[in-house]
Amino acid sequence: MKLTRSKRFLLTILMLAAAGPVLAQFPWAGARATGMGGAEVAAVNDNSAIYANPAALGSLEGWNFQILAGAIAQNRNNLVGKAVDLSGLPWDEILDGQRPDLVPVAIAGIVGLAQPGTSVIASGTAGVVASYKGLAFSIGDVPYAGIYPTIDLQHIVPGGGPDNGLQFNTTGLFLVGLSAREARLAYGGKSARSSWAVPSGSCPAGPISRPAASPAT
Repeated sequence: MKLTRSKRFLLTILMLAAAGPVLAQFPWAGARATGMGGAEVAAVNDNSAIYANPAALGSLEGWNFQILAGAIAQNRNNLVGKAVDLSGLPWDEILDGQRPDLVPVAIAGIVGLAQPGTSVIASGTAGVVASYKGLAFSIGDVPYAGIYPTIDLQHIVPGGGPDNGLQFNTTGLFLVGLSAREARLAYGGKSARSSWAVPSGSCPAGPISRPAASPAT
C-alpha cells in the first residue's frame, strides 16, 4: 500500500503538530532516560545531559565519550490489539457467507478502528556524544514513525456489490516515517552555588536550555 507524496507530507505535518501532547514524540536519549521514563532531567550526571539538561554538563570533568540510543512507542486506542483481533477472524468464511454470526463482529472491529487518534506512534534517537568538561557535542539521527488505519465504512454489506459489499472493503494499515540527522552543541558551567548553561543548538532544530540549580552539597 502506498501514499502519494502530498499525503505523506500532510501526515508528517500532522504527526509533528501533535508532538506536544503525545509522549512518544519526545525521544529519550540513553539508558538513564529510558529507565527513568524520561524523568532524568534533575538526575542526569553524564554527557547525555546535552539532550535533557545542558546545565548538568557543568559538573563533568575531563573527556567523556558515549554512544547512546533510546526509543519509545505509544499504542493509542489499542490499535495493535484491534488489528490482531481482526486478523484472527476467518475472513474467507465470512465473505463466502458461511459465518453470518461473525459479520457483526467484523463490522464492529472495523468501526472500532475509526476511533479518533487510533494509531501507533514511535520516536527514537541514536548518536554519539563527546564532551570535555562542560562543553559537549553530539551527532545522531532522530527517527519518527507512525502506523495508522484507513477505514472503509462504505463497503460493509455482506454479499453486496462493488458499491457497498463487505468483500470490497479497503480498510488497512499504513506506515509513514521521518528521519532527521542532527548535531547539537552545548556548554554548561558552574559557580559555587548554581549551574548554568548557554542555549544548545541543533540542526535542523533543537531545544533551548534553561538554567537549573545544582544539587545542594
